[in-house]
Amino acid sequence: MMTELHAIGERARHLLAQAGTDPGAWVCVTLPLRGVTLHSLPQTRIRRYLWMRPDRGERWLGLGSAWFGEAVGDDHLQGLAARADVLFEGLVRLDPESVGTTPRLSLCSGEGRGHLNLPLVQLHGDDHGTRITLCRDPRHPDAWMACLASFAEALRHPLDPLPGPPLLSVSGQQPDAGAWIGQAGAAVAALRRGGLRKLVLARRIRVTAQRTLSERHLVQTLACRHPGCTIFAADLDDGTWVGASPEVLLDQRAGRLLSEAVAGTVRRDPDQTLDRALGEWLRSDAKNLREHALVVDALGEGLLPACRDLEIPVRPELMRLRGLQHLRTPLRGRMRAGWRALEVAQRLHPSPAICGAPRHGARDWLRRHERLPRRWFAGLSGWIDPTGDASLNVVLRGCAVEAPISTPGPVWWPIPSPWPSGRRRS
Repeated sequence: MMTELHAIGERARHLLAQAGTDPGAWVCVTLPLRGVTLHSLPQTRIRRYLWMRPDRGERWLGLGSAWFGEAVGDDHLQGLAARADVLFEGLVRLDPESVGTTPRLSLCSGEGRGHLNLPLVQLHGDDHGTRITLCRDPRHPDAWMACLASFAEALRHPLDPLPGPPLLSVSGQQPDAGAWIGQAGAAVAALRRGGLRKLVLARRIRVTAQRTLSERHLVQTLACRHPGCTIFAADLDDGTWVGASPEVLLDQRAGRLLSEAVAGTVRRDPDQTLDRALGEWLRSDAKNLREHALVVDALGEGLLPACRDLEIPVRPELMRLRGLQHLRTPLRGRMRAGWRALEVAQRLHPSPAICGAPRHGARDWLRRHERLPRRWFAGLSGWIDPTGDASLNVVLRGCAVEAPISTPGPVWWPIPSPWPSGRRRS
C-alpha cells in the first residue's frame, strides 16, 4: 500500500508540474487508487471529514484543507454558495484516466454560521472502486504531499477489533429537569396563544464513558447498525462530531433532486406482528400525520420555485430504522437552470422537523427561550461539487467527542424533543 501511494504521489507531482496552469490557481488531479477500501476514519491529527452511505456503497473522505470559506448569519448558506462559485470558476481539474470523479467541498453548517472546505486529499469509494484526488493550494504548493504522507502512515496501523459497548453514565443535562419542564410549559402556552403551530426544543445530556472512546470505532459501529442512514464525522473546533443521520435535506445528482420529510415516530418491537401494528398505528395517528404534513408543506413550498416536475406522494411511507419507525415522504423533482444546491438548502433549512412552524416565528421564540447553544446540532453536514451535485443531511443522531481520542472523557449527546407541538388555535 505504501508503494502504491508513493507511486500515486509521484505521478500527481509530475502531472501538477506539467499542467502549465496559473501558479495562483487551485489545481486538483484525480487518479484511480487500488488496494484501499474506505471503512472508517484514519488515525491522524490532520483535520478529517467523512461521509458514507453504507447501503449504497458510497464513501468519501477528505483530509486537510487547500481552501476554506466561511459565512455567518441566518443566510450563511447563500453566502457559502457565492464563495463556492468563485472557487469553482477558477478550479483546474485534471483527470488523466477519465475516471469521471470530481473534487468535492465538505459542508458543515450550524447555528448561524457555516463553512466549506476543499480537502488536500480526497478518497472517493463506491462499487466502481476507489479514486484519490489531490489538491494543490497555490499558497502552499507542497501541502498535499505532507497530507498524503500522513494518510499513508495512518494506513500502517490497522483498526483494532471492535470492543464491546462501553459503560456509559449520565453526568449532567442542560437545562436541568425543572428548567426543562418550565421551558416546555412556556412553549405550550405560546402555541395556545396562536401564531405558532409547532416548536421543537433541544436539550443536552452529558454522558461519560468508562473507557477510551474511538471515533473510528464509533463510525464503524454506526455504519454496521444504521446502513440506511448517512454516516458523518467531522473534526471541528469543539471536537469530533460523529453521527448517523436519517434525514436527507437535499440530494442532487445530475439535476435530479430528492428531499425527505421525516417526522412522526414510534418505537420498533422484536415481535414482528406488534412491530407492524405499531407502524400502521403511526400511519393513521392524527397528531403524527398533522405534524408530518407541516414538514411536507414547508419543504414543498421551499422546493417549488427551484424545481420542475415536483412529485410529492399523497400519503407518507414508513421508514424503519434500528429501534424507531418514522413517517417519511420523499419529495422528488428536477432542478431548474440557474439554481444552486446551497441556495435551495437555504430555502428548506431549518424545517419544522427541527425548529417549528412557521419557521421565522419558531426560530425567534427558540432564540429567546431555549438559551442552549445548539452549536452544529440540527445543522447540516454533507458535500457539494463543481458539477452542481450535492448531498446534504440534517445533523441528527450524533455526538461530539470533546476529549482527545487518547484520553477517556465526556461526550455531549444533543437530544431533540418533538414535544410540545400542536395546531394554532383560532
